[in-house]
Amino acid sequence: MKRKEKAERIQGMLEELYPETPVPLDHET
Repeated sequence: MKRKEKAERIQGMLEELYPETPVPLDHET
């Protein structure tokens, strides 16, 4: 799995867990 794909998957899970809180993953993941 590429790092970008992993980051997108993690971001998707975070959006489901915290839909009201935007979580930028531009820095460390």
